[in-house]
Amino acid sequence: MRAQESHAPGALTYQIAYGDGATDQNTAPTVCQGGPGQAASQTWQLSHAYNGSGTYAVAVTVKANCTQDRATATVTVTIG
Repeated sequence: MRAQESHAPGALTYQIAYGDGATDQNTAPTVCQGGPGQAASQTWQLSHAYNGSGTYAVAVTVKANCTQDRATATVTVTIG
């Protein structure tokens, strides 16, 4: 997963719901820069094992710490 923000005054964070009740997230320091901030880009490698066949809606939200900026994407994963 990759996220970019053109003017991030803090770190990028993610929250993910795998659609089977499992979730994951990262934390970021609450240190904020003054002014408009720098461009930020971050890549995360995540894995998740589903317990059974089915169709799952996976929702990912990425946000720029110290702002209200956020983006959410949902994809459908079919297992089996």
